[in-house]
Amino acid sequence: MKNKFFSIALSVVVAFSLWLYVIMVVSPGSEKTYYNIPVILQNEQALKDRGLMITSELPKITLTLSGTRTDLNKLDENNINILVDVSAIEAPGTHRLNYMVSYPGSVSSGAITRVGQSTNAVSVKVEKILSKDVDVVVDDKGTVAEGFLADRPQTIYQTIEVSGPESVVSKITQAKISIDLTDKNQTIAGRFSYELCDVQGNVVTSSFISTNMDDLDLTIKIIPKTKQVPFKIKVIDGGGLTKDDVTVTIPEPIQISGNSVTQLESFTEITLDVDLAKNPAGQVAFPITLPEGLVNESGVSSVTVVVTPNG
Repeated sequence: MKNKFFSIALSVVVAFSLWLYVIMVVSPGSEKTYYNIPVILQNEQALKDRGLMITSELPKITLTLSGTRTDLNKLDENNINILVDVSAIEAPGTHRLNYMVSYPGSVSSGAITRVGQSTNAVSVKVEKILSKDVDVVVDDKGTVAEGFLADRPQTIYQTIEVSGPESVVSKITQAKISIDLTDKNQTIAGRFSYELCDVQGNVVTSSFISTNMDDLDLTIKIIPKTKQVPFKIKVIDGGGLTKDDVTVTIPEPIQISGNSVTQLESFTEITLDVDLAKNPAGQVAFPITLPEGLVNESGVSSVTVVVTPNG
């Protein structure tokens, strides 16, 4: 009696398993819907060779497929490919193109039937490609710390190349780097991002624009507005004396200021000529003269050099 009950129970389990296998695994004619499948463009190089590019966002496709449950369970939105061939496009405009659906190698394309889709074709907008060079512009705002001076911004590259749809790139006139100098007291140097702008300085953005530079090198020298400058004595032989025959005192350095970083940095000393034919010994007074643009901040207008014969 127990063996008979066990056999019946086993038969029920086996039958249920076979039914479940047929329904869940083998069951033909099953349907499943896959959402938001991205579109993949093919042969875009053919467009570029003609000076054209796609400038519209590609849609995402929804497909309803039929097949065995086993095959359908192998598919998802990431391994179903929606392929659109753009090689036949030869002119700008909006083009409506048919697409092909491909499946992973583990699923035979003949085993899947497309029974529904969100659209039968894909529309793409095509524009001419424009490439041009635009000026690099530095927009420096704010004032450096009191007592300091900022030089003109220096960039390695004066222009960058911009490429993209003609309707967008034609508006771009500059690559603008924005720098805030407020209370800065040290030289600024490094790589900085930039924004592409029109002639009025308004930012122009598009995901279809490309450039030959991701960021740009920029240096802005910031130095103290005043500095000490030493005197240099140039002894001119004469009157039977040479520079080896005398000892000459050198005046103390003076403090100067300026409004040009380049001029202030390049002015490193004040040369005084001592002619031994005229001044073989004693004190020689020299007025302090500076190039235009530099200011004497020392409070003295002249310095004295003492010439002493050796021995």
